Amino acid sequence: MGKEDKKRLPVLAAALFMAVSFVLYATPVCAGNAAIRLNCSECTLNTGETMRLKASVLKRLKDKKVIFQSNKPAVASVTQRGKVTAKKTGTARVTAYVKGTDYRASCKVSVKNSRDYEAAGSPVTILFPGDLRERDTYNAAVFDINAFSLSVVLPEGWTADPDADVGNACPGTFSNTGIRNKKGQLAGIVGYNIYDRSQDDPRAVYSQIALGNHFQFDVRDSYKVIRSDAAGTVARCKVYRSALMTGGAESVNYGIVSCNKELGVYIAMELFSGELSDSQVTDIAESIRVEKRD
Repeated sequence: MGKEDKKRLPVLAAALFMAVSFVLYATPVCAGNAAIRLNCSECTLNTGETMRLKASVLKRLKDKKVIFQSNKPAVASVTQRGKVTAKKTGTARVTAYVKGTDYRASCKVSVKNSRDYEAAGSPVTILFPGDLRERDTYNAAVFDINAFSLSVVLPEGWTADPDADVGNACPGTFSNTGIRNKKGQLAGIVGYNIYDRSQDDPRAVYSQIALGNHFQFDVRDSYKVIRSDAAGTVARCKVYRSALMTGGAESVNYGIVSCNKELGVYIAMELFSGELSDSQVTDIAESIRVEKRD
């Protein structure tokens, strides 16, 4: 072997080692025919918000456990069921991998400060009942009530639009009013209905909006009371719309429900997901006041 050949041996050995290492330890990515995929590769959350990461794996790996990990749990934590919670501002990478293998996929999670997202604006007043042209023989009792007003503090620049085309609005409510964001886009809907005042459990008054197959205010599992007093209760929940309702994929939005015992009415507000942070929805719920009109 010549002197030049001997000099090249270490270089060739190093190259061979790197090639073997790449074959042995290269990590599959969440694309193409990857062994594991996530339903999301990048997302932005506001502090306090949560989301669910779902992992799908090849059929031959179905019997193996999928593990979730966050490289910065102080920014975004994750449970072993894939629930991600935004903790504080920053960026984290949540990774799902198949136990006992090198197969993995990850999602970049960017966390914003919810309080900086949009400042609160001034109170907006909505009058109910609204347009009486909705009144007919079947719903006369809904419109023949003591008129009342809803006062709510929306984010800066947001408005209520009684004339908005709300499309397939909340089934089970009347005088549905559109809520527009500061760009003028439809960002939510609010309407009202009456209920039997003998109901003791506040959740029971929302039967008209809680029993649908394609649309539902979930006042059973996701119901959370924000404020309760002698006048009534304000609570939050999730709103589910099926693909049939959306014309696309199933959606989950924010919901706010508030009942007034004296008037025997409730309001139901749906706020579209992606428009507001979790804490902002709570602030809106806390601001709600329902009062009899003179």
